[in-house]
Amino acid sequence: MNDNTARARTDETEGLLQLVTFTIANEEFGLDILLVQEIIRIMDITKVPRAPEFVEGVINLRGKVIPIMDLRRRFGLGGQGA
Repeated sequence: MNDNTARARTDETEGLLQLVTFTIANEEFGLDILLVQEIIRIMDITKVPRAPEFVEGVINLRGKVIPIMDLRRRFGLGGQGA
């Protein structure tokens, strides 16, 4: 591969938009992959007293408290969480 071929391939891929997709209540959503810091496996969720209905609780991720929300409830889409 010469420099011109490598440059052409780079130019072709720069216009691509990579997305992380997920489904909520039979609707598919996508986020620019550059906005996603990481995807982790589910872990034990600690309930939070007097939290809004859509807040499932919190998790401890490497010493940081991360809120866990049910987006179906948050956006009024109904149904049960996964």
